[in-house]
Amino acid sequence: MELDEFYQELQHRIRLKGQELGDSPEPSFLEIVAEELCEAGVIEDFSHAYLSDVKSGPYRNSRVDGYCFSEENDSVDLFIVDCKQNDLLDTLTFTEMETIFARLERFFLTSISSRAFEEMEESAPVYGLAYQLNNEANKFCNLRFFLVSERTLSGRVKSLEGKRLHEWDVSYHVWDVSRQHRMYDSRGQREDVIIDFVEEFGEPLACLSAHIGADEYQSYLAVVPGEQLANLYGTYGGRLLELNVRTFLQARNKVNKGIRNTIVNNPDRFFAYNNGITATAEEVEIVDGAIARARNLQIVNGGQTTASLYHASRKQKADLSRIFVQMKLSIVNPEIANEVVPKISEYANTQNKVNASDFFSNHPFHVRMEEFSRRLWAPATDGSQKETKWFYERARGQYAEAQSDMTPARSKAYKLEYPKPQMFTKTDLAKFDNCWDGYAREVNLGAQKNFAHYAQRIAAKWDDDNTAFNEDYFRQAVGRAIIFRATEKMVSKQDWYQGGYRANIVAYTQGLLSKAIAEMKMSLDYQSLWQKQTLSPALLFTLETIARSVNEFVTAAPDHVRNVTEWCKRVECWNGLKNLDVELAENFKKELIPLSEVRQRVKDAKKTQVIDDGIMAQKKVLELSAPFWRKALEYGMKSRALSPKDSGILQTASMMSSGKFPSEYQSIRLLQILQKLEEEGFKVD
Repeated sequence: MELDEFYQELQHRIRLKGQELGDSPEPSFLEIVAEELCEAGVIEDFSHAYLSDVKSGPYRNSRVDGYCFSEENDSVDLFIVDCKQNDLLDTLTFTEMETIFARLERFFLTSISSRAFEEMEESAPVYGLAYQLNNEANKFCNLRFFLVSERTLSGRVKSLEGKRLHEWDVSYHVWDVSRQHRMYDSRGQREDVIIDFVEEFGEPLACLSAHIGADEYQSYLAVVPGEQLANLYGTYGGRLLELNVRTFLQARNKVNKGIRNTIVNNPDRFFAYNNGITATAEEVEIVDGAIARARNLQIVNGGQTTASLYHASRKQKADLSRIFVQMKLSIVNPEIANEVVPKISEYANTQNKVNASDFFSNHPFHVRMEEFSRRLWAPATDGSQKETKWFYERARGQYAEAQSDMTPARSKAYKLEYPKPQMFTKTDLAKFDNCWDGYAREVNLGAQKNFAHYAQRIAAKWDDDNTAFNEDYFRQAVGRAIIFRATEKMVSKQDWYQGGYRANIVAYTQGLLSKAIAEMKMSLDYQSLWQKQTLSPALLFTLETIARSVNEFVTAAPDHVRNVTEWCKRVECWNGLKNLDVELAENFKKELIPLSEVRQRVKDAKKTQVIDDGIMAQKKVLELSAPFWRKALEYGMKSRALSPKDSGILQTASMMSSGKFPSEYQSIRLLQILQKLEEEGFKVD
């Protein structure tokens, strides 16, 4: 997609989101980009907080549109929007950029240096932001200012230098439409991170080659100064951490005390006590036997070490000059990264097991959900005679990538089959499920932390019984998506909704409804919801009633609470909401079904999934053919990796050409054997 075409598509998305949620262009645009930045790991979370057009007083000529407090990175992210909605793509000059950032700086400096927030309306989200900056800014070391623009930044702007604002280091990040286009066009890949050790630290990183005689990969051993590692984490934050390591850190949300104590009390022994880090990169530039540059460096093991060094140096002012960290660095071709990186992460994390270490986009759970989404047709609605599908995007950018080489006519037909409003991602699914499974508070912690929680519990459930994730589960997920998105639209239209806390209200409304239904020992009829693809009037009315109560509760926060968004993240808030008296209308109660019926449906769906698994496995075994299985048998015998029973099953598969075929059970086992042989070094051509 060319830039001009992307710009027009972006304008359409802004208008569509504004119509759906009743928002003006600026917050709609910012929400679209913020969701992408969260998915890409650039930011941890995002909350709206709008202040502009102040003509007088302390906040004159100030502006802010959103924020995120990141405890992981000791940083505050502040956002400002530039959205003119011109018919044609326009240019953002350097002078205009400086002027816009200056308005954001004024908001920050006014907030920390005075109690001007007292003049604001207490129910406004920006009041809570200003209050928190005034009272807690000293808890954070770094400031990140984001300018999100639908113009393209002038080519004369080569780089943006950070600076000091009083006690804070400030970095400036412009996400203009060109950069958004590159992120969109990367088709699931994150924006490149180029680390220039010479430019950033004055000299290359000394290393030792560890791939002598190996043609397929390159590996290096290096010793990284602790200060360098902490500075890299401070600059790149979560983008330096491979996805599952970042997920692991968010799930634990605490710095390892043992590592911290060694940093502070025994820095000279850190190298001896610590296991170091394992990392990958897509490319390195070696100059005189040292690493001069690295592209897309990712830490796949050692996230706690890296984060601990950063936190200790920033919060406790620890001296890192005597600390060094060993690093094993493997160069991984991007074409095989999805296959190799998970294995490196899995094996490197054996001592400190990451609960969701294999919950990557290619985890069988996501693959199965994707398969359902490409196969199951949703019933036609609103008098239409055309069925559609719900697109599950297991890897970021799949929806766009699927259309990348299509003609306009084919792309139009594709969007009719997979409408954009019926696309949902892994983080979306985590929100839908956690709201209804008793974890509405986790949803309020932000997309990444919520997904971390979801990944842990779903990965454990998968290991326990993967047949629970069947067609009925997918239809239930879609039903919850319909409810979630309908609740968003409904809240936006209410006269009592003043803006700012929609995400919190939506999550807790569904959480309370789920709790009330469970207390009746009943369940929503997800099969009926799937068939109708819309909410019944009784369900929508029930959601409206609960949402009003949730809004009243969260906006009437205790006296010691000033930031409602942060209040919604606390356990006390969720516990208080759970004590509300939720009355369900009689006509809605009639739509519920008893748990006994649900259990029977689940039982039947699991049986069907077992059959489907067997059929799919048998199909895969047949596609690989008898000669392939003969090679696998020979390799397994030579490597002594097979049990007598496994050898017998492989023998059966190797004789398929004679008319003898493995059963469905044997086919499932064959794929398990194949995975085992691949781990032993057997290669599938």
